[in-house]
Amino acid sequence: MENAYKTERQNYADLAELRNILYDLPKKKEEVAGLKSNMEQLKTAANPNQAKIDNATKSYETAKNKLVSTWKGTAGSVSVGNKIRGITRQITGVAAGTYREQSAVAVGVRYTPKPNMVISLSGSADTNNGVGAATGVSFGF
Repeated sequence: MENAYKTERQNYADLAELRNILYDLPKKKEEVAGLKSNMEQLKTAANPNQAKIDNATKSYETAKNKLVSTWKGTAGSVSVGNKIRGITRQITGVAAGTYREQSAVAVGVRYTPKPNMVISLSGSADTNNGVGAATGVSFGF
């Protein structure tokens, strides 16, 4: 008899718990619906910001690609040391020549650490033991 009483008491407790769950179910549905609504509002509010972020990222990537894309020569080897003219950097220039049984060679290096700054170094030598050297820094405004 005692076991039957314990079983009946447990069944009653289980039934009460189920009744409470069923009673709270509409409240849970409302809570879930409210959370879904809040989430949709946050998504809607975030979309304009996401578009701005995407546009800024695209602009940054475009600018970065322009700055770090493959450099190409745009002037001849004698352009080493020329003033800034919006030409992408020339890295090395070499020239050699001969005139009236005399020969000469010239080498130049140009470095562009900033878009508006050029550092250049050049040197030359000829068959009469003549040598020359030059260096320069140019700024563009």
